[in-house]
Amino acid sequence: MAEIKEKAMNMLTYLFTGAGIITTESVEKSILFIGGCILLFLQIRLHLLKIKKEEKDIKEKNDD
Repeated sequence: MAEIKEKAMNMLTYLFTGAGIITTESVEKSILFIGGCILLFLQIRLHLLKIKKEEKDIKEKNDD
């Protein structure tokens, strides 16, 4: 279930970013692009936090 949610979030982010890149001629499109960039940044940050947590869990298992 988490994989489906993650894939849906990826698609949403790419759609927002793609819409902004293709047509940045109006204010609304620029806002879409900026929103897509923010979503992409947050998604990358969450992914890095997830990796860090997994590494910590693996390290704790090895210590036991």
